[in-house]
Amino acid sequence: MTASLSAIILLGLAGLQACSDGPSAAAQKTLDSLKLENAKLDSTRKAAYKNHDISIIFLEANLQLLQCRVLLDKTDAGGQKVGVADSLLVNSKKGDTLYLSLTKLYDLGTLYAKNETDKTRFAAMKTPANSKQWLEKNFKGVTTVEAGNTLSRFINDCTLINQLVPR
Repeated sequence: MTASLSAIILLGLAGLQACSDGPSAAAQKTLDSLKLENAKLDSTRKAAYKNHDISIIFLEANLQLLQCRVLLDKTDAGGQKVGVADSLLVNSKKGDTLYLSLTKLYDLGTLYAKNETDKTRFAAMKTPANSKQWLEKNFKGVTTVEAGNTLSRFINDCTLINQLVPR
């Protein structure tokens, strides 16, 4: 957290310097040093994962997504209903489990993303940082079809992240 705060402060200072006459040599050296430090931190985090751990994260995420999808499909058989996702996902242990498994998945995606755009997108998928708010943001007050579409997007992200992670 401290590294992130210092990165923001340094980037802000460098931006102010850049507005006047471009980054100073000292500011550029500090920014380069910070980028190297962040790369080393990512490398250390990657080394902490074992292939077995990574496989379990993907299996758990896929399992939770498919179970939620089946729940919605069973309910949708009687016709589209608004608010069903509230009781099935938002206000249930199943939704909390889905949130936890997808948080781990998006952590991997953020860590192994090939570019800053994907890294930012995967990091944003974990917000808000508590399960209740996250579930409400994604599933509250939507029809079963819309909730299914949201789950499909998560399944696509799972497939994409699985392709990004080397084994």
